[in-house]
Amino acid sequence: MELNGRTFRMWTTQRKKDNEIYYWGFGNEFYAGLYSDIDNEPVVEVDVTIDPAGTYWAMYQIEEDILDFIYPNEHCFRVCFTYGPEDEEERGRGKIVKCVVKEIQ
Repeated sequence: MELNGRTFRMWTTQRKKDNEIYYWGFGNEFYAGLYSDIDNEPVVEVDVTIDPAGTYWAMYQIEEDILDFIYPNEHCFRVCFTYGPEDEEERGRGKIVKCVVKEIQ
């Protein structure tokens, strides 16, 4: 199955660091809101598109047909997996992908 170009609509918390916007806590609106409660950051709707040129890292969950563990850098992504994300690929459960996140206006 070709994953490049697939887009998933979801909710996330919009955060700022050093005047740059990034997104954290992807999922449904309720889940994203849990992250927003920390610092009252806005919850926004986004399109997450699988793209090898993207800057976000994620795991495409094959059986569920969803993106999971979406993070703005490789380190945060990798620490989610006890034996590394490659283990999920080897077991046929997921695929490591890079993504582009675009806020819906």
